[in-house]
Amino acid sequence: MRGKQGVVVRFYGIDDFHDVIPEGAAKSPQPVYNVRFEGVELWGDSAEANQTLHIDMWESYLSPA
Repeated sequence: MRGKQGVVVRFYGIDDFHDVIPEGAAKSPQPVYNVRFEGVELWGDSAEANQTLHIDMWESYLSPA
């Protein structure tokens, strides 16, 4: 999804971000969102009509549009 533009459609709340927590370290909570990507944004002309993909993402994975 890097470099692709999506739309945040749902905010799930704050949860622990497990990707960067070394064993024994303090938890690192982050907001979690559901982001919708249009098929043409991801696959260009080869995307099916009206195709979308929803992905749950931590805030640190997102960049402002």
